[in-house]
Amino acid sequence: MKKKAMAFERGGEPLKAAQIYEQIALDDASSRKVLAIRLVKIYASEGQKDNALKWAKSVIEDHPDPQAYMAGVYAMLGECSKAINILEKEIAKTKDPDRTLTLYWQLANVHEQNNDPEKTEKALSAAVFAAKGTRLEATAQRQLDRFRNKKAE
Repeated sequence: MKKKAMAFERGGEPLKAAQIYEQIALDDASSRKVLAIRLVKIYASEGQKDNALKWAKSVIEDHPDPQAYMAGVYAMLGECSKAINILEKEIAKTKDPDRTLTLYWQLANVHEQNNDPEKTEKALSAAVFAAKGTRLEATAQRQLDRFRNKKAE
């Protein structure tokens, strides 16, 4: 069945593939996590928000960072304000410096997707500040520099 679903997907019929993936996920619990993530992507790309959210929520408790995952799903669905809201709340309450940095990078990506260069740069600058003195400081600075160079072009 997986091969048939993959053939539909490659053949430009993602919703037919999704129907098969759903059946497999319901029949085989061990495949559910992987297929749920695939289903979220298919449904999001096809504009089927409710189905994408249903499958995202079905695996959220198994995700290492559920809130960041849901923010990513909302961004994929084009609901940038919901994604931004989640990320800003998570940034405000996290005490883990690596997670803070990752959340700022994700926030910058959402702002960039939302065509807001000022907020993108602000999030990347905040990431640089959050990375000060850590092993990721140079990486954070490179990300900010790349964005500024791209913006200047």
